[in-house]
Amino acid sequence: MKWLVIIGAFLTGFLFLSLNMLYNSGPPKPYIVVGDDEIPSTEGSYCWDSGASSKCEDKVFRDAFEMAAQHEPTSVREGEEIEVKFTPFPDEFQLVQWKEGGERKQVVVKDGNIYAPEQPGLYVFQIHAEWEQGDATYAFSVKVSS
Repeated sequence: MKWLVIIGAFLTGFLFLSLNMLYNSGPPKPYIVVGDDEIPSTEGSYCWDSGASSKCEDKVFRDAFEMAAQHEPTSVREGEEIEVKFTPFPDEFQLVQWKEGGERKQVVVKDGNIYAPEQPGLYVFQIHAEWEQGDATYAFSVKVSS
Protein backbone atom coordinates (compact mmCIF):
# COMPACT_ATOMS: atom_id res chain seq x y z
CA MET A 1 0.00 0.00 0.00
CA LYS A 2 2.85 2.37 0.88
CA TRP A 3 4.40 1.77 -2.57
CA LEU A 4 1.12 2.60 -4.30
CA VAL A 5 1.01 5.97 -2.53
CA ILE A 6 4.63 6.70 -3.49
CA ILE A 7 4.06 5.66 -7.12
CA GLY A 8 0.82 7.68 -7.24
CA ALA A 9 2.57 10.76 -5.87
CA PHE A 10 5.41 10.33 -8.36
CA LEU A 11 3.01 9.99 -11.32
CA THR A 12 0.97 12.98 -10.17
CA GLY A 13 4.13 15.10 -9.88
CA PHE A 14 5.35 13.94 -13.28
CA LEU A 15 1.97 14.75 -14.89
CA PHE A 16 1.89 18.20 -13.24
CA LEU A 17 5.45 18.97 -14.39
CA SER A 18 4.72 17.76 -17.93
CA LEU A 19 1.55 19.86 -18.22
CA ASN A 20 3.34 22.86 -16.73
CA MET A 21 6.13 22.57 -19.33
CA LEU A 22 3.60 22.13 -22.14
CA TYR A 23 1.57 25.21 -21.24
CA ASN A 24 4.46 27.42 -20.09
CA SER A 25 6.75 26.81 -23.03
CA GLY A 26 6.47 30.37 -24.29
CA PRO A 27 6.43 33.95 -23.03
CA PRO A 28 3.43 35.35 -21.14
CA LYS A 29 0.68 36.81 -23.31
CA PRO A 30 -0.45 40.38 -22.69
CA TYR A 31 -3.92 41.10 -21.39
CA ILE A 32 -4.89 44.46 -22.88
CA VAL A 33 -8.12 46.17 -21.85
CA VAL A 34 -9.93 49.42 -22.50
CA GLY A 35 -12.92 49.91 -20.21
CA ASP A 36 -14.53 46.47 -20.03
CA ASP A 37 -13.31 45.34 -23.47
CA GLU A 38 -10.27 43.17 -24.11
CA ILE A 39 -8.10 44.24 -27.03
CA PRO A 40 -6.75 41.24 -28.95
CA SER A 41 -3.04 41.15 -29.67
CA THR A 42 -0.81 39.26 -32.09
CA GLU A 43 2.31 37.51 -30.88
CA GLY A 44 5.39 38.14 -32.99
CA SER A 45 8.86 36.66 -32.80
CA TYR A 46 10.13 35.40 -29.47
CA CYS A 47 12.84 33.41 -27.71
CA TRP A 48 12.03 31.62 -24.47
CA ASP A 49 13.90 29.36 -22.07
CA SER A 50 11.51 27.55 -19.72
CA GLY A 51 14.28 25.67 -17.93
CA ALA A 52 13.49 22.30 -19.45
CA SER A 53 13.41 23.57 -23.03
CA SER A 54 14.40 26.57 -25.12
CA LYS A 55 12.61 27.81 -28.20
CA CYS A 56 12.94 30.70 -30.62
CA GLU A 57 10.23 31.38 -33.16
CA ASP A 58 10.62 33.97 -35.91
CA LYS A 59 7.39 35.37 -37.31
CA VAL A 60 7.90 37.56 -40.33
CA PHE A 61 5.66 40.58 -40.90
CA ARG A 62 6.35 43.48 -43.31
CA ASP A 63 5.58 45.97 -40.56
CA ALA A 64 3.62 46.50 -37.35
CA PHE A 65 0.41 47.13 -39.32
CA GLU A 66 0.57 43.73 -40.98
CA MET A 67 1.26 42.12 -37.61
CA ALA A 68 -1.71 43.82 -35.95
CA ALA A 69 -4.00 43.10 -38.93
CA GLN A 70 -4.55 39.58 -37.55
CA HIS A 71 -7.39 41.19 -35.50
CA GLU A 72 -9.90 43.95 -36.15
CA PRO A 73 -8.93 47.28 -34.54
CA THR A 74 -10.70 48.01 -31.25
CA SER A 75 -12.64 51.28 -31.14
CA VAL A 76 -11.49 53.69 -28.43
CA ARG A 77 -12.15 57.34 -27.59
CA GLU A 78 -9.50 60.05 -27.76
CA GLY A 79 -7.31 59.95 -24.65
CA GLU A 80 -8.99 56.83 -23.24
CA GLU A 81 -6.92 54.78 -20.81
CA ILE A 82 -5.62 51.42 -22.07
CA GLU A 83 -4.24 48.88 -19.59
CA VAL A 84 -1.45 46.52 -20.66
CA LYS A 85 -1.04 43.65 -18.20
CA PHE A 86 1.31 40.66 -18.09
CA THR A 87 1.71 37.93 -15.48
CA PRO A 88 4.50 38.30 -14.59
CA PHE A 89 5.14 41.83 -15.83
CA PRO A 90 8.31 42.06 -17.96
CA ASP A 91 11.63 43.24 -16.54
CA GLU A 92 12.04 45.50 -19.60
CA PHE A 93 9.10 46.90 -21.55
CA GLN A 94 8.98 49.16 -24.60
CA LEU A 95 5.93 50.29 -26.51
CA VAL A 96 5.99 52.05 -29.89
CA GLN A 97 2.94 53.74 -31.39
CA TRP A 98 2.56 53.61 -35.17
CA LYS A 99 0.16 55.83 -37.10
CA GLU A 100 -1.12 55.37 -40.63
CA GLY A 101 1.50 56.80 -42.97
CA GLY A 102 4.44 55.33 -41.05
CA GLU A 103 4.84 57.90 -38.28
CA ARG A 104 6.02 56.27 -35.06
CA LYS A 105 6.94 57.31 -31.55
CA GLN A 106 7.94 55.76 -28.24
CA VAL A 107 5.08 55.74 -25.72
CA VAL A 108 5.58 56.23 -22.00
CA VAL A 109 3.98 53.41 -20.01
CA LYS A 110 3.10 54.23 -16.41
CA ASP A 111 2.02 51.38 -14.12
CA GLY A 112 1.03 49.35 -17.17
CA ASN A 113 -1.22 52.11 -18.55
CA ILE A 114 -1.11 54.15 -21.73
CA TYR A 115 -3.59 56.56 -23.25
CA ALA A 116 -5.16 56.49 -26.69
CA PRO A 117 -3.92 59.23 -29.02
CA GLU A 118 -5.79 62.54 -29.09
CA GLN A 119 -6.20 62.52 -32.88
CA PRO A 120 -8.73 60.24 -34.67
CA GLY A 121 -7.31 57.48 -36.87
CA LEU A 122 -5.90 53.96 -36.95
CA TYR A 123 -2.98 53.27 -34.62
CA VAL A 124 -0.89 50.19 -33.97
CA PHE A 125 1.00 49.64 -30.75
CA GLN A 126 4.00 47.34 -30.85
CA ILE A 127 5.30 45.87 -27.59
CA HIS A 128 8.78 44.53 -26.98
CA ALA A 129 8.98 42.76 -23.61
CA GLU A 130 11.93 41.08 -21.89
CA TRP A 131 12.02 38.67 -18.96
CA GLU A 132 14.88 36.69 -17.48
CA GLN A 133 13.69 33.70 -19.55
CA GLY A 134 13.61 35.55 -22.88
CA ASP A 135 11.85 38.18 -24.94
CA ALA A 136 8.82 38.62 -27.20
CA THR A 137 7.04 41.12 -29.43
CA TYR A 138 3.31 41.76 -29.68
CA ALA A 139 1.09 44.15 -31.59
CA PHE A 140 -2.47 45.45 -31.22
CA SER A 141 -4.48 48.11 -33.01
CA VAL A 142 -7.04 50.70 -32.06
CA LYS A 143 -9.27 53.01 -34.06
CA VAL A 144 -9.53 56.34 -32.28
CA SER A 145 -12.71 58.36 -32.63
CA SER A 146 -13.90 61.54 -30.93
